[in-house]
Amino acid sequence: MEPPSTSSSRESENRSVLPSFIQATCHADVTVGLQLTASERSIIDSLADDSSKLRHSLALWTLKESYVKATGEGLHYDLSRLDFALDLTSQTEVIGQGAFDSSNLGGWAFDLIELREEDGQYYIATARSGVEEGNGEVRRWTSKPDWVRFVKFEEVIARARNEADS
Repeated sequence: MEPPSTSSSRESENRSVLPSFIQATCHADVTVGLQLTASERSIIDSLADDSSKLRHSLALWTLKESYVKATGEGLHYDLSRLDFALDLTSQTEVIGQGAFDSSNLGGWAFDLIELREEDGQYYIATARSGVEEGNGEVRRWTSKPDWVRFVKFEEVIARARNEADS
């Protein structure tokens, strides 16, 4: 008889889902993989472990999502037209560059905010247009910037109700 596992069911579930998510992300014939460029998939494939692959995949997805939300296109957009070259191991503030249809994203700048919380690591990304010196650079924030504010769902609902009543 084996001793009971000391890991939580969430950790266990994450471990079983992680390899299939990574595999799906890295292959062009799967929906997630279709949204990545060949160079993005190649970088993910070259990473040493599943944790690094997942981290990189989520950073890419978050950046791409920020762009299509900023442009108003939405997630029906072909995200593989966006190509982000990222170095998440870099200790510099600028960790990458984005391109659109292989062209410089002039006037655009991206922020990738890494938040480490008790229950995991999260990414927030912003895409800003009209940035005079913007050329698609991706800046990393390793702590929550002052301009980011967390709100609870209940606050959003209450505000929506107040605005609807006005």
